[in-house]
Amino acid sequence: MIAHYHRMQRRYSLFTHRPGKGVLVRVGPVFHYPARLLQVQEEKGPRHWRVKLWRHCKFTVLPDKLDLVVPEVHIVDELWNDQGARRRIRLGKWTHPAQLSDEDAMLADPTSVPFTPEIHNILEPHQAVLEMLVCWDPISGKSPVPATDYILLKQGFGEPEAIKRGMVPFTGDLDTEQQAQIKNWIYKKVVAHRDHSLILQDEDFPAEGSADAQEAFILDKAWSRQKDVRRNSDEQTYFVDVDRECLQDFERRLFERSKDAGPAGFFQWGLDVGDHQNKWDPYQGLPEFWNLGDMDPDEDTLQ
Repeated sequence: MIAHYHRMQRRYSLFTHRPGKGVLVRVGPVFHYPARLLQVQEEKGPRHWRVKLWRHCKFTVLPDKLDLVVPEVHIVDELWNDQGARRRIRLGKWTHPAQLSDEDAMLADPTSVPFTPEIHNILEPHQAVLEMLVCWDPISGKSPVPATDYILLKQGFGEPEAIKRGMVPFTGDLDTEQQAQIKNWIYKKVVAHRDHSLILQDEDFPAEGSADAQEAFILDKAWSRQKDVRRNSDEQTYFVDVDRECLQDFERRLFERSKDAGPAGFFQWGLDVGDHQNKWDPYQGLPEFWNLGDMDPDEDTLQ
């Protein structure tokens, strides 16, 4: 009883003083997923926290949004050195930050993965709608596309800059390659078409000039735009992905194998309660240096 009291006191102290810390949150009846603590909700009754779930979780029970309020009893920290508690936690599936570098690079470059004929056949009938979305300004209000309602609803409520710029953090069942192909199609068929149309509407466009003069004007304007876009991109290189950095630090506390981590660090998550989501192995894809190689696990303590 005394030990339980001290554990609860430790948890209370942790959650009282550590907004911004990584935690595991139970979403649905079974699995826990990583999140970042944002703010304690001081209300009557059981203590609650506003948290931000990791955007690369593969939920079995889809939450209404990634930023939500949950009871503190559904939250655990890394349970450092708490072998018994770790064995009672089943983990939901997510993508480790260490696995995202290739995916992020693929999605950041619209020319990285050329679109396929299948993607073209799917998107071409909707080109007019996509052109409207590319030019859509949230300030102008609603559009016929439901996703814009989501953006308008979230703006002004502490949502990330991506949503404020008109990006929706949901991709359905599309994998990264398919997302990159769609982005490539939009880049070549929609953005390029829009830019070309804007150049033709430029008041300085030599409409009465020769074909060579028109082509020279288009190339000059296209080059100017390319430089401007590059400059804007450079200005954004200082952006810090707080959620990703938080989870990177937190995951090391979850999965480190070392003398300090003790028996709790030796593949203990979920051992007493069953498989993780879809038989996922959370230890795959982690940095090798998280295994410090300085522990000699006693088999009797790991049964």
